[in-house]
Amino acid sequence: MTRVSEDPTFARAVALHRRGDIGAAEQLYQQILRQQPRHAGALHLLGSIHLQRGKAAEALVACEAALAVEPGNAGAQQTRGDALHDLERYVPAIEAYDRCLALNPGSFVAWSNRGSALLHSRRFEEAVTSYERALALQGSLANPHLNRGAALQELGRFEAALESFDRAIALERDLAAAHANRGCTLDCLGRPQEALASSERAIALQPDYAAAHVNRALTLLRLGRFAAAWAEYEWRWRNTESALWRDRRQSSVPLWLGREPLTARTILLHAEQGYGDTLQFCRYARLVRERGARVILEVPAALTRLLSGLEGVARVISPDEPAGDVDFQCPLMSLPLAFGTMLETIPAAQRYLTGEPELVARWRARLGERRGFRVGLVWSGGLRPNEPQWWSANARRNIEPQRLLELQHPRIEYVSLQKAQPGEPAPPEPRRASSGDLRLLDLTRELSDFAQTAALIENLDLVVSVDTATAHLAAALGKPTWILSRFDGCWRWLLGRSDSPWYPSVRLFRQQTPGSWDDVVRQVRDELFRLVA
Repeated sequence: MTRVSEDPTFARAVALHRRGDIGAAEQLYQQILRQQPRHAGALHLLGSIHLQRGKAAEALVACEAALAVEPGNAGAQQTRGDALHDLERYVPAIEAYDRCLALNPGSFVAWSNRGSALLHSRRFEEAVTSYERALALQGSLANPHLNRGAALQELGRFEAALESFDRAIALERDLAAAHANRGCTLDCLGRPQEALASSERAIALQPDYAAAHVNRALTLLRLGRFAAAWAEYEWRWRNTESALWRDRRQSSVPLWLGREPLTARTILLHAEQGYGDTLQFCRYARLVRERGARVILEVPAALTRLLSGLEGVARVISPDEPAGDVDFQCPLMSLPLAFGTMLETIPAAQRYLTGEPELVARWRARLGERRGFRVGLVWSGGLRPNEPQWWSANARRNIEPQRLLELQHPRIEYVSLQKAQPGEPAPPEPRRASSGDLRLLDLTRELSDFAQTAALIENLDLVVSVDTATAHLAAALGKPTWILSRFDGCWRWLLGRSDSPWYPSVRLFRQQTPGSWDDVVRQVRDELFRLVA
């Protein structure tokens, strides 16, 4: 790189750049490049200005031109990495930061920004290490502590994450993101009142902070404070930080939240989140019908046959089918707000779904002669390949299948309900143990949709499942359902309860220590063996 002292024009441009006069600096860089098109320093710093102006693609071109002239330019490699990061090309961004750090291992910015690229790539352990290298060089800035906490949170290391967020707040007390993330972490640690205070502090600092509002809503739901929670939960539609929630279908159609009369009107109720959420909240279709509406229900294709018999529904469609003329629309998870649902008014019928009689009979024959108490098993939740924000939580809710070998009993016949979703790898099966097998009948290849799964469940005595859609299906069918819940379990199971106001047939078995299934499996085993005794 041309030394500043050897080029007065370049030195003046750099001085202007450092003072923040990027317009004047840009003019000088351009002047230099007209005379010296291969001036690596001017190319690099022009790229830096492009990046400051949000023109990441142009910054990348300029930095790559600089590196073609001077491959050992560490600053150009770093800026190139920043441009790739802004373009969401995280893998090549990490490679650029690595090249920069090979040349300049003392670059705080490169270590920190590398951590962010790793965080976006969901390489959380490496991200933590990168942030820690940055903090060893300069620990007085809040953002690396904040980002380190986010990576630790994804790893389920909540106590360490909390320490990082607290350190970020100590350095910058009005950093709204640190308060919001702190609230989420406290919720995962089972400290909801403190979580609520942190979320509310984030909102006080940044009133339109949608993610903080959603965090507050989920904590209120966990506490059973539904009056405030449902309205706050509507902020999910403004949460640009999450890819989970899609836009309301037919947004030009008026949203119904309980105020307008529905007599002789047609309303589209549509799924918005996972299969389990859809199965839980489709129960409200009957209440909408009782208001006088004709109800069209839009759900994923795998649920259409099952829900075609749902009480209150005139027509069930999949997302790629036209709804036709409708007067109103409402996402399923906004219906509790529309009906003002409180804990004591949850519409909790013993069962609101039923297996098709013909399918039930077919599965009864397929299962053959009964050899004991029939228990359906699910040890892993769906991957949700397009929703990476849930991968870490999903991993925490899953149980290693070999742990289920403790449940073997000569009078229990286990039936696998562990069905992979389309595009997912087949889930692992419990392996053989020296003491014998877990007797497990696996016919899941024949389960083409949820109607088939429902018919199979109708032939079982009990379903034992991690917190996944199959548990919701079994409970909606009124089947005795034991749910094995991670320590930071879903808000819908509330706090400290072994029952559920949403499902009369559900019993909850909760982790007492984050990540440990020992007590849960042991309790399930003891209760099962007592049941079949």
